[in-house]
Amino acid sequence: QALRDQANIAVGYIHLDRGQIQAAKQALKRTSLNGPYANKALLALGWAEWQSNNPRMAQAAWAKLLNGDLSSPITQEALSGVPQALWRLESHTQARKKFIEAIAVYKAQLARLDEVIDQVRTTTWLTGVFNEIGPDEFNLKNIWLRLEIGRAHV
Repeated sequence: QALRDQANIAVGYIHLDRGQIQAAKQALKRTSLNGPYANKALLALGWAEWQSNNPRMAQAAWAKLLNGDLSSPITQEALSGVPQALWRLESHTQARKKFIEAIAVYKAQLARLDEVIDQVRTTTWLTGVFNEIGPDEFNLKNIWLRLEIGRAHV
């Protein structure tokens, strides 16, 4: 099922690129809404509806993605798509509110990235990783694992 979903999403994007909107929608609608690729399919379906000049349906598809992981590119794209659709629907007050919410999320994500970059740049963080590794563990695989674990806790 996951492989089929990936294939349908790929076919959907190919059709979108070629301007074959109805074929794109058909492929994307064959994707499972309960599978691991449902969010990618909803995002693409929103773009298909957008290209069909159907902002109400685009907004409906993207709105389902707004409660996802805020660091996900899919969620972030939906955060900017929803207010665009609302604006096109002339729901200017709602669109403005959604734009402001999206900007707040983007600012928070940028601040989080700045924190991670600052931590990575400090020599104490890297020194701490090297101090935890004993002579028997000093190889690239163990160093990489320690770096990944450290990054996950940031």
